[in-house]
Amino acid sequence: MRHHLLSYDPDRPYQGTNITGTTGITTAQKEALKVLDAVEM
Repeated sequence: MRHHLLSYDPDRPYQGTNITGTTGITTAQKEALKVLDAVEM
């Protein structure tokens, strides 16, 4: 019997979000957004 593993790739709502020049958030918050695939150019 064969089993197939299906992978789940959840949506990444911050992927590619440009956070350059963002104000009103802390450095830690900005770093957290980068971990979630936001970008700073």
